[in-house]
Amino acid sequence: MSNDAEMRKPILQNFDAYGNRIDKIHTTEGWRFFKGQAAQEGLISIPYNGGSRVHQVAKLYLFNPSSGMYSCPLAMTDGAAFTLRFLKREKS
Repeated sequence: MSNDAEMRKPILQNFDAYGNRIDKIHTTEGWRFFKGQAAQEGLISIPYNGGSRVHQVAKLYLFNPSSGMYSCPLAMTDGAAFTLRFLKREKS
C-alpha cells in the first residue's frame, strides 16, 4: 500500500467531459487504505480526546514515512479543528 500511495498520487479533476465544474479527487487504493488506518488509530483526535500533542506527534512520526504523504491532509484537518476549537473558545 505504501508503494501504491507513494507512486500514484491523488489526481484532481476540475471538469467533466462536458466542461462542467466537478472538482473531484481520484485516489488510489493505497491512499484509501491509509485513510482508514489514520481513522482507526485516531491520529487527529488524540489531543482532542485527552491525549497529548507529544503522543500525537510520535504516532505521526512513525506513520508519515510509509503513508505516501497521506499525513499532509491529516495536518490540514488538525489545523482546521484546532482553529475552530480556538475560535469557539474565544466566543465564550
